[in-house]
Amino acid sequence: MPQYMTIEDRDHALKILGERRLWDREYKPPNPVSKLFKSQRKLEAFSPQEIDRALRAAVQENASLGLIEAYISLGASVGVRPVKHLWKRSRHARSTESDALQLAFPGSSEDLFRLLATHADQKSKDEALVTAIRLHDESKTKTIFELGARPLIFDTAICRAAARLDEETLSFLSRWTSRSKEVYTIAFARAIQASEQWFSDSRLNILRMLLEKGAEGDVVDVTFLQAVQHFLIGRAPEALVDLLLSFDVDVDFNDGEVVKRTVATGEIDMLKKLMGSDPSTDTLTNALFCALMHQHPPELVVQISEILTTSEQQPLLTGSPNPNLPLLVFALQKYPTSPEVVRQLLVMGCEGDSQLAWQVFSMPKVQAGDGHAQIE
Repeated sequence: MPQYMTIEDRDHALKILGERRLWDREYKPPNPVSKLFKSQRKLEAFSPQEIDRALRAAVQENASLGLIEAYISLGASVGVRPVKHLWKRSRHARSTESDALQLAFPGSSEDLFRLLATHADQKSKDEALVTAIRLHDESKTKTIFELGARPLIFDTAICRAAARLDEETLSFLSRWTSRSKEVYTIAFARAIQASEQWFSDSRLNILRMLLEKGAEGDVVDVTFLQAVQHFLIGRAPEALVDLLLSFDVDVDFNDGEVVKRTVATGEIDMLKKLMGSDPSTDTLTNALFCALMHQHPPELVVQISEILTTSEQQPLLTGSPNPNLPLLVFALQKYPTSPEVVRQLLVMGCEGDSQLAWQVFSMPKVQAGDGHAQIE
């Protein structure tokens, strides 16, 4: 830390303190009782409160760094002194006088702010960080961080900005990274809870910033499931789904519910997107069963089945939505006049009675017409 004060600065500070007694309304001369018990030197000494007021005035007047350092050397408090009166005293009691560090906002030089912050107490540093963030003052935020403001204050600011959906403040805070990645996950949850319209286009940048900083886990996976649900009914933009997919959300979350819901609505393009995240065998199997149970048009079931086999993992064909029926029999019950569905299962490797398989492949294709099954 540079040394600014000279002997002349200290003498100047003492001179100003003496002159202030002539007009400072808060100055209280020694009472008669004090004169009986205190030495002349103590009676003439400047009180801590006098020096504090002189320091605050110097900061407001943008005085020289040497003069300000002189006041600090004489015992001025950069922060706010604790209340001394017993009837006012509490764990966090402080004077109502202004904090000198707060008076350095805005417009003071970086050197002045650093000088004051170096001599500030912890509470003053923390409060200065809050102010610097509120004013989006990058230089002072960086300085007060370096000089010991608690990271908890920064983390709290992130969560509060997310809860207010304050994109501007979050963008400012994104220039630094919290020591705890967990705070971004908490902030992500706060942003989702803040508005029923969290899935709108206007919220994408907020979610992106928090994801880039490390938001992760179940809250992101739940959000992805909800985003796809909103997209499937036309309420959320596809860009939101793409954003979440780009951060490796878990498509197997909650037994692959997001894949099952996509299959249930027959949204082919979205299903193809989800397949890019390599669903597990269990998820693919559940999705195949879902396709059969929802009785989509046969050609759509075939298309869904083909897409489900494009992943490294493959659906298991040994089970069935109805544990009492083999998968082929279950498919025949659901699509008794549509052999192409069962054919597709056989092509996928579903094992069944050889005679049944021969009969299915021997059946003519069926086309829909006038509400009745038409055999070619």
